Amino acid sequence: MSRTRFGILFIGLLIGAVSTQIANAQQKWSLQKCVEYAAANNLQIQQSKLTEQSTKVTLLQNKLGLLPNLSAQGSQGYSFGRNINPFTNTYVSQSIDYNNFSISTNWILFNGLRRENEIKQSQLDLAANQKNTQQMVNDISLNVASAFLQVVLDKEQEKVAEDQVTLSKEEVDNTQKLVVGGSLAEGSLYDVQAQLAKDQQSLVTAQNQLSLALLSLQQLLNLDKPVDTDVPSLEVNADMLTIATDTGKLYASALTTQPKIAAGQFKVNSAAKALSISRGSYYPTLSAFGSVSTNYSSIAQNVLINNTGELVPIGIVENTSDIVDVYEPTYSYQNIPFGTQLNNNLGKVYGLQLSIPIFSNWQVRGDVQRSKISLQNEELNFAITKQQLQKDVETAYTNAIGASKSYVAAMQSEESLKKAFDYATAKLNAGLITGTDYDTAKNNYESAVSSLLQTKYQFIFDLKVLDFYQGKPLTL
Repeated sequence: MSRTRFGILFIGLLIGAVSTQIANAQQKWSLQKCVEYAAANNLQIQQSKLTEQSTKVTLLQNKLGLLPNLSAQGSQGYSFGRNINPFTNTYVSQSIDYNNFSISTNWILFNGLRRENEIKQSQLDLAANQKNTQQMVNDISLNVASAFLQVVLDKEQEKVAEDQVTLSKEEVDNTQKLVVGGSLAEGSLYDVQAQLAKDQQSLVTAQNQLSLALLSLQQLLNLDKPVDTDVPSLEVNADMLTIATDTGKLYASALTTQPKIAAGQFKVNSAAKALSISRGSYYPTLSAFGSVSTNYSSIAQNVLINNTGELVPIGIVENTSDIVDVYEPTYSYQNIPFGTQLNNNLGKVYGLQLSIPIFSNWQVRGDVQRSKISLQNEELNFAITKQQLQKDVETAYTNAIGASKSYVAAMQSEESLKKAFDYATAKLNAGLITGTDYDTAKNNYESAVSSLLQTKYQFIFDLKVLDFYQGKPLTL
């Protein structure tokens, strides 16, 4: 490849990489994307999911506990000196190599339904942990929505500050022309110039507030670089100002949509199963057992009898005095092979075992009493959770009603002060008022615009909180 073609290829790749980086840097984040990213990357949510996984392991373990266990044992040893021959059970004075092998099993047939209740308790614990994770996602989403709306508000505040700077620059130019023409005193020019400096300072403050809001959103999303938000057009219409629902309906809806309510109920049911598990210890335990075992010894031998041998006298015939001889057999020994020993020494055991609890130093009774207390505690926690939810719903409803009224009042104030400001601007351009009077009208209007923006986004957020308690997704 020529240098020219290689250079073109390199430049093309470089331009493509830079373009990708620019596209990523300019990518705007919507509220939905922020919420989804926070749910996937929040550290507390990840911890909650790990708790779910641990509960799943416990559930699987309890299910497999219904099956019989199975274990195998094996040993190999070497002994020397005076030992017992495992083959003849007699003492010998020689070295011995030996092996023992066994397989055993035990199967609990009944133990007061403890295993079945442990499975049900694990299922309830898993369901509670899953609901806890959902609640954590909802809470994080609500915090993200609040931070996102704060960014949107600060962006609008920045735009208002920029407009005020532009307007003040125009007024400085107009006032300067009137001063040169003799329609206004030179002091009026100083007043509008001072107002321009103040507006420029306000713009810097608004920019700093926006930077802090973006940083807060970035930290909430656990990002290592700032994000740029995709600001939608948010308007408040007349239908939004009328809140149709009431606290009773809102609370009833929250009871069915909030995961922490379902989690609380699952925890109560889990505590009830824990009580059943403790009571199961009052009942007998019936189990089946069985085992197979065998062994090997290096000194295990078979005795071989040889019928041929020497004649040995064993007595005399009384009448004839003849000597009676018999052949005395000879003996030889042969080691028993490993496989033969394992087969010959095979032993099997099986049976049933019944264990009846009679007195356990009040341990079972103590466990039952503690389980009852835990159940009562969970019931109280559940009642507290519902009580707190009702307070939160009532507070959210009251906040929304108050924000609606504040927005209407701020809107009326902004309209009135806008007319006053327009009138002051016309009088200033005609040379009928001083710069101080104009600045007062301008500052009043600017404050009204800022107040309207704040009440607007506070009202929108309060409406989103009401949607949250009704189980609606957080969208703009």
